[in-house]
Amino acid sequence: MRLLPVLAALGILAGCGPKPWRGDVVVSLDPGLRGADGRWPVLEMDLIGTSQGDAARWQAVPVQAYFDPGSQARASAPRVTIWFDGDHPVATLKKDDVTWDGWGKAHADTLVVFADLLALERPTATPGQPPAPAVADERRLVLSLMDDKVPLDRAGRLVLLANARGIQPAPDERASNGTAGAKGGSAQTRTAGADEDGRTDAPKVSPIRRAGSSDPVPENTQPAPAPRRAQER
Repeated sequence: MRLLPVLAALGILAGCGPKPWRGDVVVSLDPGLRGADGRWPVLEMDLIGTSQGDAARWQAVPVQAYFDPGSQARASAPRVTIWFDGDHPVATLKKDDVTWDGWGKAHADTLVVFADLLALERPTATPGQPPAPAVADERRLVLSLMDDKVPLDRAGRLVLLANARGIQPAPDERASNGTAGAKGGSAQTRTAGADEDGRTDAPKVSPIRRAGSSDPVPENTQPAPAPRRAQER
């Protein structure tokens, strides 16, 4: 009978361990990406919620191949796509977004981010230096989502900052406090399959849209422009 209290105590301790984090993810473009005309680059980023064991598979996918038209890897990814339209340098995946529900059901404990920085000017490799392996590509970011490992800012958000080289956490709030964007506002966020075929007759959508969603849309929401590839600088 003495074994029961011990087992109960172990159960309590097990329930107090680290759990997958859920919160606001703020993604921002570095001010250095802004052109002389005041425009920001047009590009996409994918946020993928996955397991730690499956993250290695995403690290093996070359970034350029991931964003190629018809990419099967991208089509099958449990992703949210953020589209930067040239005017808005900041986007937020809110903690109450239903995307988190899907990731939670899949027991996602790792976040993989692919940044479509293919057309941006990137630092050239040192002559004679071999190219970096695919797993080291800074246009791909892999972060643990366990609540004791997520690099949060002072407001408790995960802030990611993209520059010409790649994307990395920016917990000092440079991206989340609005200083990165002169015009303010937010980029558009959509889940896998939303207007991926580039149609120009897209229906009115909310800033966060899910593939096949029939949810009502606010009347003051403007039509979402069709997705475009990153513009050459």
